[in-house]
Formats: sequence, C-alpha cells, structure tokens
Amino acid sequence: MFLGMGAGVAPLLSLTSAHHSKRNIHLLWTVRRPEDIYYRDMLENYQAASGGRLQITTRIGRYRKEDLADTLPAETLSKGAFFIVGPNVAVLSSQRLLRSLGVPARRIHHERLTM
Repeated sequence: MFLGMGAGVAPLLSLTSAHHSKRNIHLLWTVRRPEDIYYRDMLENYQAASGGRLQITTRIGRYRKEDLADTLPAETLSKGAFFIVGPNVAVLSSQRLLRSLGVPARRIHHERLTM
C-alpha cells in the first residue's frame, strides 16, 4: 500500500514504476483539488501495463477511518506493508488512522516532507 498526500506521491512514483508489473500495489493518492491530479496519465499507463497488479485510488481531501475501512480489505490491513509520504502533520495523522484500523506499527513506513 502506498499512500501519497499531494506532492508526496512523487517519491512513490519511482517505486510504482519499478514494481507495478511484479508486485500487487494499491496506490492511494489524496489531493486538495481535482486539478491537482497531475500524474493521472502516467499512473493510468502504469496501471494498464501492470497486468492487474496496480490499483489506483485518488481522493479529494484526506481519508477518514470509514473511507479506508471501506477501501482496504481486512487482509491488507493486517498483513500489508504501508508506505506513507506527505506533509508531517498528515503523515502522523495517517499513521494514527492506520493504527486505529489495526495495522501493526511495524508495517507502517513513512517519509515526512518538512521544510
């Protein structure tokens, strides 16, 4: 599971590019406005070439607990590896959210974008 918030999706694009045809990946990307989905074409090309291994979900605004519970299968929550990239506060919030859904802390990896 990759969770990119805003420009935080950029580092996840290289991982997606490298692994989309070999591993099952679900990329969740949150943006503030619809026009901020500027990597849509690139991601759609990766998805088409993935042989069904890449799933992409974009959302305007942050995920809430109910959204993730509805979007992610129970097996993913308990056994998946989560990579989160985004602004510091958003990453911390997402970590808490995932933990509240039962994701073990050892399965959550993050990169906080700070200035």
